[in-house]
Amino acid sequence: MIINRIIPLVCTSVDAATLGPAVFVLLKTLEDPALYLKIVNDSDTAVSISYDGATINDYLLAHGELVLNLQTNSIPRAYQANMAKNTSIYLQGIPGTGRITCTAYTTYE
Repeated sequence: MIINRIIPLVCTSVDAATLGPAVFVLLKTLEDPALYLKIVNDSDTAVSISYDGATINDYLLAHGELVLNLQTNSIPRAYQANMAKNTSIYLQGIPGTGRITCTAYTTYE
């Protein structure tokens, strides 16, 4: 049920030392639809981001931040734009030092 408040989803992170240039490492699977997603790369290596574990969809520089405020893409008359429940977010890159963290928010309960 959609409600009129924001609920944080579980925050997850990955150690940059576990990254690999030829494999995708799972960062997070969304347990609910997300209207806001933030990935913070607090490591010394750039990462590729995939939402299916096969295709590179985005790129995040070392010490960078990716913010997807999906609510800004909502259609008038209360239709919400959300990233689908069970979407998995994967990372790929050269191993480094530091962490890559994912936070997300939903309106579902």
